[in-house]
Parts: sequence; structure tokens; C-alpha cells
Amino acid sequence: MCVWDAGGEPDGKGSLRFDCAEIGEPNLGFIVDGRALQWQCLQAARAAGAVLIEAGLEAVTATDADISVRLSDGRALRSGLLIAADGQESKARALLGIDTGGHIYHQDALVAHVRTAKSHANTAWQRFLPAGPLALLPLADGRSSIVWSTALAGAARLRALDAEAFGAALTAASGAVLGDCELSTPLASFPLKLQYALDYARPRAVLLGDAAHVVHPLAGQGLNLGLLDCAVLADVLGQAGGGAFFGEHGLLRRYERRRRSENMLAAGAFDGLERLFSTANPLGAGLRAAGLSAVGKVPFLKRRLAQRALGLTGDLPSFLKMDAR
Repeated sequence: MCVWDAGGEPDGKGSLRFDCAEIGEPNLGFIVDGRALQWQCLQAARAAGAVLIEAGLEAVTATDADISVRLSDGRALRSGLLIAADGQESKARALLGIDTGGHIYHQDALVAHVRTAKSHANTAWQRFLPAGPLALLPLADGRSSIVWSTALAGAARLRALDAEAFGAALTAASGAVLGDCELSTPLASFPLKLQYALDYARPRAVLLGDAAHVVHPLAGQGLNLGLLDCAVLADVLGQAGGGAFFGEHGLLRRYERRRRSENMLAAGAFDGLERLFSTANPLGAGLRAAGLSAVGKVPFLKRRLAQRALGLTGDLPSFLKMDAR
């Protein structure tokens, strides 16, 4: 992975490179098509006995004994535990009466797949521009997936361009690190915000994934944080002594304490990076360049940053630590 500031060069001052060989890992991550990942997860859930009910959520009612939900098709379901993983606009979170904090970034993220004149060399390239970061992520077929976070007015102008003009703008914004860029899919966009649930747990209910936290995509950690939520919840429930105890508030609070602290730490770090790299102040630019160069000269710090991003350190369930070894 190569990260560099707009005022520098990929191999010069103000840049930072990570290599999997430096930490003894086969790679620094995977770029996976979201639809393929969702399909595989769904098939695995069905194979494990899960039943998919396609209906909207209308109401949630919790008692000391259980929790029930009313669906848009009129059905009512009752269980010992409700796990709300229904995204950043979570209906379940609202029905549970859980408020959120955070702020909007006044940025949109533009996403698409592109062909580039030069090989991506199985490397993730990220350039920090004054209006937001631009990432080119390597795909197995030689193309790259882009995530271009930029100010709202700039995003609107970019969306209005034809494919050829957008490719030229992308080439310029990336410093032509991969040569000329050409769109190979339609351009999509979504607004960016920092959002966190003030509580993760209620009696017989918990939040996880984007329902609990939404972070800036500059570090590509949103999905990873959600997967760690799942792992820690599985770890906590595995210590419950049986399904009859899954909904106990004290047990769910254990999950909340572990994940809320980790997620808030990550969200704060990403928010700080976005603020630091989005300022055009000359002093800030100097600090960015110096900071990137300094980290590159301290192998231990580079290694710790990479391990943290890979999910090899921090509050991990025991079974993930075993997999990491």
C-alpha cells in the first residue's frame, strides 16, 4: 500500500509505503465484490439453518422474558435476542430508542471500477487531496476500484462529466500514478458522515455493524469493524452457558463495552486523519509530510499500524487470535 500527500510524490517526501513482507503476512488485505460477499454469507447462513424472511420491520417490544417484532407483512416473531444489523439508517435502532451522535463531512464518495494504463502491481494507492482522499484499490482482473471522497460541489461537477472527461479528471487527481484512467462501470456516489450509536445494547437487543457505527472510508475499515462486532458478539454469547441466557442485559453489556471502546477509538483516529489531510493550511501540509516520513522511518510503528488495520491486535476474541497465528 502506498499513501502520499497531494504536495508530494508516491516515492518521495510525504509518502508512506506498507509491504506485507515487513510484517510476515501473505498480504495486507483483500478487495472483494460486495454482492459476491453478501451472496456467500447468505448461503452460509442458510446452510447453518437460518431462515430468511423478506419483510420490513414495523415495531419492537421487549419484556423481561423475550423480545418481539412486528413485520410489514403482519407477522409477529418472538425471540430471546434481537441482533440489529440493518445499516446506518437502522429502523431497529430507532424503534429501540437509541440515539446517535456524530457529524456529516460535507463530502460525497464517488465509486466505480476503472482501467488504467499502468499495472496496479497488486498495490492499493491512496493520495490525500485538500478536498478529500482518493484511493485506487487493486482488483484481480487488472482493473482498480476507486473511492474518491471530495467536497459536495466538486462531487457534483465530477458526476456531471462524461466518461472521457471524468477519466481525465481522475488521472490528474491521482497524479497519473497508474497512467491514464478510463471508467469501466457507471459512477455511483454516497454521502459521508461520522455516526455512532450512544448505546449498543438494550435488554434483549444489540446493535452491530453500520447500525452501531459509521466511519469515514479513508482507511477502508468500515466492514472490518462490523466483522469484529460479529466475532466479539459470538465470543460473548459462547460464554453465556446456553441460548436461554443470550438476551440478558448484563451479558450484552459485556459485548457493548468491548466493541464500543474499540470502535470509538477507530472512528476518532479516522476522523482526525480526515481533518489533518483535508486542510490546505501550509503548516498542516508540512506536518502531514513530516508525519508520513517519520512513520516510514520507524519500522516498529509501521508494523503496529499495519497489524492493527489487519485485525491482528486489539481486543480480539480468542478464536481470531488462534486463526491469526
